[in-house]
Amino acid sequence: MNQEPLLAGRSAIVTGAGKSIGRAIALALASHGARVLVNNRRHAGESDGSAAAVVREIEAAGGIAVANTDSVEQAGAAEAMVEQALASFGSLDIVIANAGVAPEKRIAGMTQSSLREAFEINYFAPVALTQAALPALRASGSGRLVYIISNAGLYGGDGLAAYGSTKAALYAFMRSAATEGRRSGIAANALAPFALSQMTAARMTDELRGALPAHWIGPVASWLASAACSTSGKVYVTGGGLISEARMEETAPVRFTTTGTQAIAEVCQCLDDLAAAEACINFDGAMEAFLHTIGQHLSGGD
Repeated sequence: MNQEPLLAGRSAIVTGAGKSIGRAIALALASHGARVLVNNRRHAGESDGSAAAVVREIEAAGGIAVANTDSVEQAGAAEAMVEQALASFGSLDIVIANAGVAPEKRIAGMTQSSLREAFEINYFAPVALTQAALPALRASGSGRLVYIISNAGLYGGDGLAAYGSTKAALYAFMRSAATEGRRSGIAANALAPFALSQMTAARMTDELRGALPAHWIGPVASWLASAACSTSGKVYVTGGGLISEARMEETAPVRFTTTGTQAIAEVCQCLDDLAAAEACINFDGAMEAFLHTIGQHLSGGD
């Protein structure tokens, strides 16, 4: 008996899917049976755009796809993508927010306009798409949200303040989407991929370019997009066939006992103790972390 494809009967939107990681994800979803709206803005000089080229690849392999050339940050783009997906496929089960820009400027050289542009594309556009897609994802009963973030949003980096800030904001949004989505069967996760792309090519050696083709991202995204995957609220770092989970953790709290001038020495000692701490706690959300800390305070625990 032939096994039904992992994503059979499911429909997806993938933004920034004309090249590199987004293309790899769109092709992977389609290979597992999903119908895919392939979004990528049309660049000057392109005849039909990269989104249409990916659609042709999917169709040539026997899949179903439609192209969308909206710029994700433009007003109405999110609603237009959702409407097109519903009109084309009759349902929407998966949203993969991949489109992004990666400005590289040190803090002193950042401009407000470039920072705002990065947030419009990397953060506000995925938020708008999530909001537009929510009714359809709720109706699905197994809606899946996958946000493409970056280790720059987890750890920062030289020249990555703007880019990292947008991805850190998207990480926090994902965590809230995961919490809110539970009541309607929606799961939300994030991927921090390591792969050859237009953003990363300049930072990679020839050896890394050969070891990290974008197609390694597809299987992870496909599993997170499936109804069979109930994981939610997680960040997975993946590339080249490797995968790890990135976690936000807190140490157990240590106590200082005064607020006077003598408190400074105690605070310094506390920070030294925390630097040496090994046991950490991973919280599901801000309220859980808050209640844990309050509980520690009320119990007098260290």
